[in-house]
Amino acid sequence: MAIFKGSFSGRIATLAAAGGLLACNGQVSSASAGGDADGSGGEAAAGSGGSGATTVTAGGSGGGGNGSGGGGDGGSGGLPEPECVGGEGAIVFASGYGKSRLAVRFGGSWSDAAGPGPAAQAAARVDEWGRLSVFWTGLGADQDKSHTTYTEDGSAFESVDVQGWAPLSYGPLFALSDRTLAGGVAEGTSVAHLDADAWEWVQNAPPTPFKATWGAQRPDDNRAMLVGLDDNHQLCTTWLGGQDWAPLKCRPDIKVPTGGEIPNTRPRAVALPNGDMAVVFYTQAAGALAITRFYHGDALWSEPDPIEDSRIGIQFAVTAAASGDVIVATTSTAGDVSALRYSFGDGWSEPIPIDQGAAVAGSGNGSIAAAPGICGDDALIAYLGNEIDTKVHVARVRGQTAATQVVTQLSQEGPSLVTIATRLPPVINP
Repeated sequence: MAIFKGSFSGRIATLAAAGGLLACNGQVSSASAGGDADGSGGEAAAGSGGSGATTVTAGGSGGGGNGSGGGGDGGSGGLPEPECVGGEGAIVFASGYGKSRLAVRFGGSWSDAAGPGPAAQAAARVDEWGRLSVFWTGLGADQDKSHTTYTEDGSAFESVDVQGWAPLSYGPLFALSDRTLAGGVAEGTSVAHLDADAWEWVQNAPPTPFKATWGAQRPDDNRAMLVGLDDNHQLCTTWLGGQDWAPLKCRPDIKVPTGGEIPNTRPRAVALPNGDMAVVFYTQAAGALAITRFYHGDALWSEPDPIEDSRIGIQFAVTAAASGDVIVATTSTAGDVSALRYSFGDGWSEPIPIDQGAAVAGSGNGSIAAAPGICGDDALIAYLGNEIDTKVHVARVRGQTAATQVVTQLSQEGPSLVTIATRLPPVINP
């Protein structure tokens, strides 16, 4: 049972977690790379060089039962079992228009629970105390009100109202780092952090009028970069150091299409382990991406490096692996889910197949999200399924291989958004 402490009116509510613990090593083999038995969690392994992918089913999630039966080892494209170090974990928050769900990975297995409420925007993160956390803005009567829900290990959750900072429910909301968020406000874009002593969110600086689409923060000096488009669709960036915004700089050589009747994902930024930044953006309305790198030491941008493939579609999410490679998760217009790896030495990889015809288009942060890998993986990718009961999938990416499983489901709620964050093991300096 998952315990929810606190509610928006101060009441204490206890909500039973729907579904059982999702064990990583429960196995049921299947002939297809995609698809799951109704109400079960599945892990489908697919490798770039593998054939005959195998579906490995873990225990039930959401409203399902427990998986059972014998199974294989993941097939020729399969991944080895996760090897987790103490403290590693992940949190997934998925919302429909009437309710939300939470899934937490801790100690090598997934558990899931009813969420605190439906969200218009959400950003998963690891908070100031190392807890798996979600900052979210409400829907309906809760519109433009912000809340934080957090947990240590998925066994109990607490939700509190956010004080001091109120990003708009229809504006973007994203984590620049574990400690810093950015969100749309009436004046443009605001960056804020939690004052742990006052338990109040405070702005790092007055808002910038620039309407950013994403951003990231350098790990060594905490300088934040925001990225977005100007009125001419030029790729633009601005930096925040301390309380001072740098002048907006736009690149006339990069024009970013924003899609047709269905808009595509706007430019996304990610911080690299060495302090450089990378920005991924569409070069066509669909099916073509490019990456450009900001070399922090030289204060120079690289020329864009493009890739074109029909599997790229109109939605993507981006994260960085510990190696410095950039992992881009994509959904095609047919709902196929893939991952692209970009190495600054070798360029773009072939798309890594994850799922076929499984993903739906979403609003807010969208139907797909990515976070750095844990337990030996390079990245974790969360995405919303197109089933009637809207299963929430998480894929592990390691090398040129991926494996996916269902971690929870929204029942018959219309899908809205999904967000994911990972907690890495502590760094011990000698």
